[in-house]
Amino acid sequence: MDSVEEDYYTILGVTKDAPLADIKKAYKKMALQYHPDRNPDDKASEELFKKIAIAYQILSDSDKRNHYDKYGTAEDMQFDQNSFNIFNEIFQSQMHTLFGNDINIPPDILSPE
Repeated sequence: MDSVEEDYYTILGVTKDAPLADIKKAYKKMALQYHPDRNPDDKASEELFKKIAIAYQILSDSDKRNHYDKYGTAEDMQFDQNSFNIFNEIFQSQMHTLFGNDINIPPDILSPE
């Protein structure tokens, strides 16, 4: 992520008092919209997709969200190495219904590098 951390609530387009259901709904909508498979060769969409995944990881975990709300940063938090597979976990069954086969997102596409 950039040296200046962006506001995770702004990234997902939710308010700071948004319930988890609203955060999850916003994440799903944005993740589908900016998914690299829907925006091939669009580096801006790919970067936004990564930011969306990180924002969701922080705001969907009550401990991480409390830390973020208290300190305004996620800088010193530990991230799960598989944090970018959130999309795969949430959408795999929905993608199967839409496209008729299992969609697995390769980890190298979603790496935070």
